[in-house]
Amino acid sequence: REENGTRVIEARMTEGNLDHFVVRWEIAAVDATHTRVNFRLLADPQVPLPASIMNTENERFSRRVLSAIRERLEAQ
Repeated sequence: REENGTRVIEARMTEGNLDHFVVRWEIAAVDATHTRVNFRLLADPQVPLPASIMNTENERFSRRVLSAIRERLEAQ
């Protein structure tokens, strides 16, 4: 869907090993050759984990996803 000129993509996990999992992408053109991408992830695992572990994994996951997207878009 679109919100104020920004493409918004949201996803939720309905089954799996997390109590709660929500992802939100916000994609907006900055100019003719640049795009801004905001990525938000909320994950609540079923096992108690220190926030530092979750934050580290989220950062690692986010970097991998954004790198994959950039590679795919630049290949087009």
